[in-house]
Amino acid sequence: MQICNSNLCTGCGVCTNICPVDAIVMKPDMRFKHMRPNIDEGKCIECQKCREICPSNSHYELQMPQSTFAAYLKNNSEHRSSSSGGLASAIYEFTLANNGWISGVLVDVDMEPKFKLVNNLGDVQLFKGSKYVQVTTNDIYSQVLDKLKLGKKVTFIGLPCQCVAVRKMTSDFQDNLLTIDLICHGVPSQFTLFEHTSRLEKKSKKKVTSLKFRDHNLGVGLFLESNGKTFYKRSLLEDEYMHAFIRGDLFAECCYSCKYACIKRVGDLTIGDFWGCGKYGGTQLKETKVSMVLVNSIKGKDCWDQLKEKIHYEERTLEEAIDGNEQLSSPSKRGKNHQFLLTNTESNKAEYALCKLYSITVLRSTFSRKLKESSKRSAKLLVKHGKRGFEYFVNFGGNRNGK
Repeated sequence: MQICNSNLCTGCGVCTNICPVDAIVMKPDMRFKHMRPNIDEGKCIECQKCREICPSNSHYELQMPQSTFAAYLKNNSEHRSSSSGGLASAIYEFTLANNGWISGVLVDVDMEPKFKLVNNLGDVQLFKGSKYVQVTTNDIYSQVLDKLKLGKKVTFIGLPCQCVAVRKMTSDFQDNLLTIDLICHGVPSQFTLFEHTSRLEKKSKKKVTSLKFRDHNLGVGLFLESNGKTFYKRSLLEDEYMHAFIRGDLFAECCYSCKYACIKRVGDLTIGDFWGCGKYGGTQLKETKVSMVLVNSIKGKDCWDQLKEKIHYEERTLEEAIDGNEQLSSPSKRGKNHQFLLTNTESNKAEYALCKLYSITVLRSTFSRKLKESSKRSAKLLVKHGKRGFEYFVNFGGNRNGK
């Protein structure tokens, strides 16, 4: 039995939560190895609940944003450690202050990005940072439903398709549910990411113990640590996986026709980066790491009003937000190398294909950045120490140990 058109399946996983006999499990598909529902025909009782709840099989009424803001946290340390303006952190604090539960995504000890439902600040810190990869949902929707049935407040932060899934799962218990949808470009599979990081582990002879996609200095990219020490630090165009991501080469088929990539939104609030803030009439905000916030419902406005005292913000036009975020108007475009990567992933050669396509470009980008950094260091030494400082830089590359 097929739950929905395979090209439209988002892999949200809500079907696994609704199945009364646990006949559905998520397994990698044959294309890019995205996680997709797999039905055990021997267990299936053909109740049709999975088909009925599937967001890809029905229309969901979206909401037009009521107002648009650019914002960032007043707390400098929290802001610096956040991916963008830190609005998610403010929402976490708001939820906990109201004795609520938060559903967010962390990267576990096995480097697997997955949802978790928590109600303490310590666990919430693990949610920080963007995850440019498909995440494991497991039974998160059932967990949220259980809390709502007990009268608990729950804030769910996820991609639009996941927000629709949790709303459908909790349709009779939504009074205490707040949904925050994230602007989404599309999702590569965990398989593709892990193939890539596995090669980097072998090359460096180090075990990845921390994986991040944002850095305070380099911005979006891939940043790997081993036992607290960074051993791989590359910006967006300096890493093969991230290069393919930004070009739209690795996404699931559904991402290229996503019905949620539009100005009408799923969540009570929508958050993302405010790219190009100030392009339409200038801005008084002094930071470059700024979040975009769309307030889409009465519930969303109530939350926003209680966040204001913790953030710097100003109202912007919806047109400016759309101009800086293409996925507020249309889905990501299929990259020109999509088919080549797809063919190689199907034969378990995803990393080979990434390297073949992007290694030279990545090397050029990395070399260019390091050359600029070296030029800046040499200029500083010349200004500070004159000719002697410049000769020191030439001989030792600015490294005190001469390495």
